[in-house]
Amino acid sequence: MNGRWIYTAIVLLVSLVLPLIEGKARRSADIPLEVEGGKVLLSGNFAELRSNHFHSGIDFKTGGREGLPVKAVKQGYISRISVSHLGYGKALYVSHPDGTTTVYAHLRSFAPHITELVRRQQYKEERFRVDFDVKEGLLPVNRGEVIAQSGNTGSSAGPHLHFEVRETVTQEVLDPLDLYAPFIKDGLPPHAQGAYLYAVKGKGIVGNGHSPKTFCVDGKTVEAWGRVGTAIRAYDFMDETRNVYGVKYISLKVDGKEVFHSEISRFAFSETRFINAFIDYSEWKNNRRFFMKSFIEPGNALRFLHANRQGYVCINQERDYHFVYTLSDAFGNTSHFRFTVKGRRRLIPPPPTCDEIFWYNVENRFGAKGIRLFLPEGSLYDNLYFHYTAPTTDRLSHILHNEPVAFPHPVTLSLFLSPTDTLPLSAYGIVRLSQEGRQWIGGTYKNGHIEASIYELGEYALAADTIAPCIRPVTLRGGKHPLVAFLIADNLSDIASYHADLNGHFVLFERESATKIVCKEHLPTGKLTLSVTDGRGNVAVYTCNIG
Repeated sequence: MNGRWIYTAIVLLVSLVLPLIEGKARRSADIPLEVEGGKVLLSGNFAELRSNHFHSGIDFKTGGREGLPVKAVKQGYISRISVSHLGYGKALYVSHPDGTTTVYAHLRSFAPHITELVRRQQYKEERFRVDFDVKEGLLPVNRGEVIAQSGNTGSSAGPHLHFEVRETVTQEVLDPLDLYAPFIKDGLPPHAQGAYLYAVKGKGIVGNGHSPKTFCVDGKTVEAWGRVGTAIRAYDFMDETRNVYGVKYISLKVDGKEVFHSEISRFAFSETRFINAFIDYSEWKNNRRFFMKSFIEPGNALRFLHANRQGYVCINQERDYHFVYTLSDAFGNTSHFRFTVKGRRRLIPPPPTCDEIFWYNVENRFGAKGIRLFLPEGSLYDNLYFHYTAPTTDRLSHILHNEPVAFPHPVTLSLFLSPTDTLPLSAYGIVRLSQEGRQWIGGTYKNGHIEASIYELGEYALAADTIAPCIRPVTLRGGKHPLVAFLIADNLSDIASYHADLNGHFVLFERESATKIVCKEHLPTGKLTLSVTDGRGNVAVYTCNIG
């Protein structure tokens, strides 16, 4: 009898403990790069806020160094390879039997056999920038196999490894932090730096009424009446690093009842520009500060936001309303941010005057002298009280609205050419004007106007680019250790492509940055010809002798 009880107890214990062990095994995985002492430090976490997008992975620190071995975290095969001087730089995509794909980006170099395959593809397409799929079975990888070296390529601000986990079928990105929780030390909670209280136009009033929003600090009281929404500025932190991170969980309660919460663990790339509906976009553009909204505008399609009555609060009694934010990270560290809204009955101002109202749930069109603007249905997060300022004798640009507005998908802008414009039609394009200068948008000529896709309202004008790019050699060295490098630049429409031939045969030049290209191969003696083309088709040619 005692033996049967002992056996039963062992079976019960195994049934309870084994799932926990298997769960931990599923949550853990090989670290994708070798770090000293096995200490894992992150410079960026999943879905933290970036300009026009959510961060799609986690960034592993490399101690400011390049060249650390990058390993496949699980068995699988390389299914895609991309190379560019922008975006992910040099990147590998590894598909796994469990239905996930891991991504390794900003690499300095690939493993030799992968490098050779990439080189063949580049010579086949006769260009540095490539992005191609790889047949299953051609490049299998084992768990822990070194597939690359960490680097700083593409749109990277410093050496690190960008790592992603995607669902292979949908290509939606998943939060990979659970895989590495056992290796990361984090006892620090998120911290809020303040909040905004917003009045819904025509339905509410906040503060003294002179501004549509008023700033709230922890423990303070502000006045409001009518329909209002809030947004919070907050960041997360981790031990042993000074970096700041995005907040994974946000909850807002008013008088003890939850009106909003967000928990982001996955998203699709088609959703990422909806970040501009999640944040106060005007605040980001003007002051470079991220305030995360706790109300959901009707055109906001983000799936990880949840709210009661879209997160808006109705202040309709002359009493105190107690707002409490709860902020948590992936490790359970939690903090709170509180403020009080005092209801005070006041006259609610009418909606602002405007040139035209754009409705969020239909397509919208606007036209004036020299301009046409078309917004397809689904372009707006909420109704827009649109303002337009026409060109003057002192300013030839069109000002589309008086505050920043971004779109999740492109809208169409058409600017009409004047009969006095006599340059070739192919030279013209649209530019966006800002404090940083002119940003080339481009476009195509159609029946007397230039038509282009834009992603935000602002100040736009026509411009012409008839100047060919500039080519300047910085290194021309032959012999045993050859190195040939050029600086290339354009005055307006940017570099569209470049092509190099040696004795009539294609030669690969790697684009290390926006302005520098380098040939890292041994070149025989002969005549080198480099041609560089800008966005309007202007071509510059440079020839020289090698060796």
